[in-house]
Amino acid sequence: FRAVGLGAGILFNYKIIGHAEENYSIILASIGLIYGIGFTVMCLRVKEGDYPPPPESSPAHPVLGAIGDYFRDCFSKPYYLWVFIFLALANVAFVPVNLFSIYAAKSFGMSMDLYGKYLVVTFITSFLLAFPLGWLADRFHPLRIGLAALLLYAVLMAIGFVWIHDLKSFGFVFLGHGILSGTFFTGTAAIAQLLFPKLKFAQFAAAAGLIAAFFNMVLGPVLGAVLDRLGSDYRYTFLAGSMLAVVSLGLGLFVHRRWQQHG
Repeated sequence: FRAVGLGAGILFNYKIIGHAEENYSIILASIGLIYGIGFTVMCLRVKEGDYPPPPESSPAHPVLGAIGDYFRDCFSKPYYLWVFIFLALANVAFVPVNLFSIYAAKSFGMSMDLYGKYLVVTFITSFLLAFPLGWLADRFHPLRIGLAALLLYAVLMAIGFVWIHDLKSFGFVFLGHGILSGTFFTGTAAIAQLLFPKLKFAQFAAAAGLIAAFFNMVLGPVLGAVLDRLGSDYRYTFLAGSMLAVVSLGLGLFVHRRWQQHG
């Protein structure tokens, strides 16, 4: 899954993103069309398995009863709340740089064509790392791989905040950002399947998605307002990423300890 996605990213950033400013309408329409066709084919081809019947809901209020059961299942257990928050913060740790990377690149005089080439390098590296990272995740657990990636990311982004001063230094740190974020997402691709209850995996994954969506919605506007006050100094996106990674790392270590306590 990661390899196919990275392959698409390599093609897009090598051939297309350099023309995005002049031809954005046709590019966006094409992406929507390809995505729509691919998603529809997936839905038609995936076959459901056999599941036990769902538990009885309240006959008076079946919908409200189901919603109540959902929230009790997913949000009444402190351990899983910590897992939800950890996964949400870990995923948004990479958002500050991703969200403003084009603006940052332009502020250092990087063209969109060169920006795309940098992304191609990060995606090729992530593609090559996907195979050993999959083995490492199976050998040591995706949670541990994710914690290691967050630690490296926090250190590199903090160094980048202090060191970035021109196009070359920005490009170097941006490469590190792309490779380490790819390392996290590849290494933790199966983390939810291993941390959530098997028989209620889909609803717990959806609950985690709710928390992650909230963090994503809040982070962008808040960070944008802060950058406005800082005179659009996009080095601070690297500092924000580093700080979020540190907080995520602390939460992840707590989750790891609780996970071991639960056996």
